[in-house]
Amino acid sequence: MWQGSEEWAPFEPIRQQLNQSDAFIFITPEWHGMATPSLKNFLMLTTDDELAHKAALLVSVSAGINGVYPISELRMTGNKNNHVCFLPDHLIFRNCEQILTADHQCTDKKQHARSEYTLKLLAAYANALAPVHRDMVSAGKPFQYGM
Repeated sequence: MWQGSEEWAPFEPIRQQLNQSDAFIFITPEWHGMATPSLKNFLMLTTDDELAHKAALLVSVSAGINGVYPISELRMTGNKNNHVCFLPDHLIFRNCEQILTADHQCTDKKQHARSEYTLKLLAAYANALAPVHRDMVSAGKPFQYGM
């Protein structure tokens, strides 16, 4: 992938979009009590060039009362080697079939207000971290895989 082989060429437009982005929202359904493998693979394929020192909001969607396990799992390993900065806050949409309408509206006023606040927080972090990404990605290259 990182040597530019032809089979990974379709990922290049995605990489370019990531480079141009100031922040990210990673949404995962709770998949057997975990984050989806596709999201975990995506985070493993990204590098510090695309994500390092950029703000990211984690969002979990669950059909039941749970939804915390995907958040915990992503916090534990999702920023390994790509150095994305997960916000301290996150969102969990529990009982999604009851609170989300077919046209993607949230009927839970408290959850909606929390979501609005968290999106403003993401924007604030993105603004604050922009110079860190700009100044530190190159400086951190010798340490991109840890100590």
